[in-house]
Amino acid sequence: MPQLIEGIASWIDGKEADALEHLRTVASAHALERHRGGHELTVALEEYTALRGTLLEVALEAAGKAELASGLVALATALDRTIAEAVTRYEAEHDHVRERFIGMLVHDLRDPLTAVVMSANLLADMTLGERQAQLVGRITRGARRIERMVDEVVDFARSRLGEGMLLTPASFDMTDICNEAIAEARAMPAPRDIQLDVAGNVSGTWDRERARQALANLLTNAAQASQGPIKIRAHESSDQRAVIVSVTNRGAVIAPDVLARIFDPFARAVIDPARVRGLGLGLYMVEQIAIAHGGAVRATSTAAEGTT
Repeated sequence: MPQLIEGIASWIDGKEADALEHLRTVASAHALERHRGGHELTVALEEYTALRGTLLEVALEAAGKAELASGLVALATALDRTIAEAVTRYEAEHDHVRERFIGMLVHDLRDPLTAVVMSANLLADMTLGERQAQLVGRITRGARRIERMVDEVVDFARSRLGEGMLLTPASFDMTDICNEAIAEARAMPAPRDIQLDVAGNVSGTWDRERARQALANLLTNAAQASQGPIKIRAHESSDQRAVIVSVTNRGAVIAPDVLARIFDPFARAVIDPARVRGLGLGLYMVEQIAIAHGGAVRATSTAAEGTT
């Protein structure tokens, strides 16, 4: 507290540069102390509110009328900056702890999950009855699905911690990726009629697995949104400098406010909850993959054109 009072006094005296550094240090330390003590952000804000009231009472008693107005303005400004710094630091620490926890949890899940997948693969190579083969197939598909979810959480944690997405660039034709994703989608329990339209030169250099992941996520989202056919279009841009891939379904029109945040983590379009699977990171990962390759994504949804 003495350091905070000293910083506020320096601010009121016009020593803004020194005071600002002082206030940032104190606010940051206060926010970390409250967060590590298990307190909510509201506790820290209530403490600043109480401090503001106390300082105003002291100022009103001590200051003359001539200097009161400017002093109160300076006091309020200093406290506002301190509070803003405390909130920023608290939220940053909260996000950091949460995302490190996610990262560690996912890391600990990998070993037992790998053991399940390997065991299922060994069983699949054995001579099994029809019922046994079906059960092994279900185990394998379930484990693979969990594996993809774990990978999504790892990628999410890395992106939120600022570590970036790891890419392994290679040259290939986007048609190959489209066909691979279509084959995978058709192997799902409720396969869709998926049409592919390719125009122009769609060869380029990308991370093959990431490109397949992005397209698979788009197809999964489209399948959840509609029972009807899905159309994939891959074409060369008009300036011949990029390849554009789109996935269209004829599900319900997505409201503009939902569409505006559809690529946010954990965001979902309004669709049948019974058909929703996954963590809500699929479209977020599509955007992150596009950005990592120097590209971009966008979504449109109209009754006439469907959702793309």
